[in-house]
Amino acid sequence: MRAQLYLIRHGKTSGNLQRRYVGATDEPLCTEGIRELEAFRVCLKRRFAMEELAMPEYFFVSPMLRCRQSAALLLADAKPCVIEDFREMDFGEFEYKNYDELAGDKRYQAFIDSGGRLDFPGAETREHFCGRVKRAFERCAARIFDNVEASMADGPEKPYLFCVHGGTIMAILNAYSMPHRDYFEWQVPSASGFCGVLEMENNGIYLKNIEKLS
Repeated sequence: MRAQLYLIRHGKTSGNLQRRYVGATDEPLCTEGIRELEAFRVCLKRRFAMEELAMPEYFFVSPMLRCRQSAALLLADAKPCVIEDFREMDFGEFEYKNYDELAGDKRYQAFIDSGGRLDFPGAETREHFCGRVKRAFERCAARIFDNVEASMADGPEKPYLFCVHGGTIMAILNAYSMPHRDYFEWQVPSASGFCGVLEMENNGIYLKNIEKLS
């Protein structure tokens, strides 16, 4: 079985513009974020038309406001399916701070020197974050495949959309991309993302033919 999958990062917030670590902070989209999503919506609908895909019926969405707002702007008629474990990582003591505010902190310098591989102090560990995202994604994949099997003769193929965070996308693609690429290779700007084909094979799930959206 297979399904078309779209992993979309939310639009910008004020914290994003200030290059802050926006994880557990639940802030809305900023004006620039809304504008870029409106432009991305045009590109997304054009792509669906070119590939003869039906319009999606629902989004899988992080509970954070920036994702719920983004989903509503992209496809107002699609129903949100809120997945609690798709929320962004909590950055602990570095939450909502930026480089200028952290520049004198030796712990932050150690994080930079590690190439971003150390955990933030007091934060959710990357291992825990990736684990909860992976479990949530597998539940969504099971639902998708059940729906694909039930609707195989219902006309045009339906794409399945996820409106989530950059870190959530990185965790999903780190776990399921084929050929595999590392967590840090899947960074994506706001109001963008990746599309690919979700396949079930030998009792495992994989994301193949992955392409960056623009």
